[in-house]
Amino acid sequence: MPAGRPTLLTPELIQNAHDYIDNDVWVKSGHVIPSVMGLIEVLNITNSTIYRWIDEGNTELKEILETIKEKQHQLLIEKGLITTKAITIKY
Repeated sequence: MPAGRPTLLTPELIQNAHDYIDNDVWVKSGHVIPSVMGLIEVLNITNSTIYRWIDEGNTELKEILETIKEKQHQLLIEKGLITTKAITIKY
């Protein structure tokens, strides 16, 4: 039996990560847009943990993070285009 703590990377955690983006858990959690930081808050893990798992070869989590980035991009463009507030950009 390997030494150390048991991994937190369980099928349930992966499902919760999918739910964050696929079932709008990010909205239910009060997040304005889906984000990696929002995901790790919901999963109750650290930023370094999720990236370590990805570095160790977890392609499913990598794909979830890519989906989050794509959804962010889409929402930022859409919300920016339909905003009713005047926005001033200063350089």
